Amino acid sequence: MFSRHSIPSLVVASLLAGGLPPGPAIGQSVAIVQNFPDGEISLMQVYLAELGMTSTLYDQGSTDDMLAMHDLVIWNDLGQQGSGLGNDDVYQFDRLFDAGIPMYFIGDDLAYSHINLNPQPSAYWTALSHLGPANNIGGGDVVVVAPAHPVIAGPFGTVRAFAYYGDIDAAVASQTGETVLAVSGGGWDAILAFESACHRSVTQNCRLTGAPQSSEPMRKILFQNAVTWLVSGGSAGCMSEPEGVTFHTDLADWNAAAGSTTLLRTTAANVAMANEVPVPPGNNQFLSGVLTFPAAATGLPNGFRLTALQPGVGFTYNDNEGGVDQSDALSVGDVDNGENDDVSIDIISGPPVHAVGMMLGGNFTAPGEEAFRVFCAGGCTQGVSVDIPGPGGNASAFIGVVTQLPIIRVEFDEDAGGDDISVADFRFGSACPADLNGDGHINGADLAILLANWGPCNGALPTCTVADLTDDGLVDPADLSVLLGAWGDCQSGR
Repeated sequence: MFSRHSIPSLVVASLLAGGLPPGPAIGQSVAIVQNFPDGEISLMQVYLAELGMTSTLYDQGSTDDMLAMHDLVIWNDLGQQGSGLGNDDVYQFDRLFDAGIPMYFIGDDLAYSHINLNPQPSAYWTALSHLGPANNIGGGDVVVVAPAHPVIAGPFGTVRAFAYYGDIDAAVASQTGETVLAVSGGGWDAILAFESACHRSVTQNCRLTGAPQSSEPMRKILFQNAVTWLVSGGSAGCMSEPEGVTFHTDLADWNAAAGSTTLLRTTAANVAMANEVPVPPGNNQFLSGVLTFPAAATGLPNGFRLTALQPGVGFTYNDNEGGVDQSDALSVGDVDNGENDDVSIDIISGPPVHAVGMMLGGNFTAPGEEAFRVFCAGGCTQGVSVDIPGPGGNASAFIGVVTQLPIIRVEFDEDAGGDDISVADFRFGSACPADLNGDGHINGADLAILLANWGPCNGALPTCTVADLTDDGLVDPADLSVLLGAWGDCQSGR
């Protein structure tokens, strides 16, 4: 059901027999995402060609489908505050990583990238990069501390200490599962590797080029070892359903599992809360293909964005085609008489969301199945196909998901057989509100965030609204009590 939007699994590199190191990865391809052109990109492509790999250069804002065609994605961050990493980039990299595509993050301002990010994508970036926020720590020697790791002792040589004069703006993030490969002279994490059953990533908080040139050959060895290790990892089981993901077609069951919930009905007044809709729409009014609902406009804890997934279409308000009553509802405009009312919901701001649901209306007469897919921060990418039976004519149905890890996006894919479906409301739940950093656990890291925001939420710290678990404008003993009462792993029913 997701052939138009799905992310393919990683193509696994073959290893030579007899325990020898892997040779060139002939036929594998690499996507390089840049924020602006630089000679380092050209050098990187030369290094990849020496490995027998092809590479394609992409600017920020390229689609998931474009990047997902490749066996490895490299983010080469060459910018400062004005042109660096953005919220949408983080969400995209997290979706690709969740799907098993290995990631290689390179740049000497990777930790400082937090300066551009909202609280939620900032937490995701910490989880992806394994670097905590830092700035202007300075350079110096890069000292290897894990000499046996394949990125350090690999098929293209052994990486030894090297000089680097750029800013290694990295701080220890203490995420789960990473290996610190090298540190700067000041003791800050400079190079890290992460590996799980179906995920691999490398974070290199120093560029391939730059002073001193005498250490660039050592950085070349590092790069080629890292690429070889990244593409030689397996991805078996990566798309299997993880623990803590449940799909629901019964609203009462979803409510019971979702915890505290909110909803936005798609009335004309509420649709006009979208940035792209200046006034309440009328019946059969065509809207843009993207509708952005800021939390400040809706009053919900989270901002979210709706996107019509079929190319060239937009949303329609109160569409009454086919004689089906779809009052106070959004549907996706049609361009090929196939309906395909496909829509994604992206969480763009606010505290972690662990439940998303939609009340659907319309005509469920076609024999095909609808599909629902969820993308989480740090782990889950799972879909389900659901046959929504209907007597024909006007009907309603609910579909929703509850997850242990924070939700980044859900996609609804209507079958192409002729159902005429609209969305009557969007529902959100925080099954684990005390998980302040969105890693699926309530522990000392969340306690540290809460204590750092202690006192009134006066706008000085953007994470205060996340730490204000009682929504009273204060981070105080009441919020501490909520957090301590939820201590441990997040559970879907909490």
